[in-house]
Amino acid sequence: MTTQTPETTEVFDFATEGTMEGKLVAGRGFTTKKKFVGKLSETFSKEALAGLSLQPTTIAYGIWGLVKGFYFSLNFDVVPKAERVPLFDKLFQSELATAIQFSPPTAEPTVHEPLKVEDVVKVYEGQAGTCQCGCAGEYYYNPAFDAEINARNADPEKNRRYPEERTKSLADVTRIVELINSHLKDEFKTVTCCADSYDLEIEGRVWTAYTKEMFAFDDRI
Repeated sequence: MTTQTPETTEVFDFATEGTMEGKLVAGRGFTTKKKFVGKLSETFSKEALAGLSLQPTTIAYGIWGLVKGFYFSLNFDVVPKAERVPLFDKLFQSELATAIQFSPPTAEPTVHEPLKVEDVVKVYEGQAGTCQCGCAGEYYYNPAFDAEINARNADPEKNRRYPEERTKSLADVTRIVELINSHLKDEFKTVTCCADSYDLEIEGRVWTAYTKEMFAFDDRI
């Protein structure tokens, strides 16, 4: 049986990696913390659950909008070996919670490279769980990319994907880049990274930074 993270093509096969050493991080599930821990304690020892760390939050989840949930990490090194695979199964394959995002156990969890302000075209901050059209948040553009955006908007061979009236604010771009960078090493991995964007989601708020790779994406579109 395998699990696959949404951020990487790496597949973790715990049939062959039965010892499960290191720390599983970036679990996000929705249910209450009390119910989650209560159910686990019916099956697993206190020693096993000592390796589990939870941080309640709200989670943007599809059509349900914001729901109660938590981030969690699990240090397998303190979990008795006989309980490691059953505990892993219980975390992700049961009625306890729906796992939204997680990374396989590893001795050295992946940490994304820090963002550089000069590489960020625009940022967004607003309410999580929305379409990010701007109705529940605000976009700020890096003035350094103003000329390139204007040129693209004027090119009849390219789809117009940038508004003529943009809030240009290097201060806000810098502020949000620094905020995202400050969470890159969070135990609960609150930052997710795609090809052209970094997302930070905490307690019903989301911050996104779009890098200049988005121009290449526009060309593919």
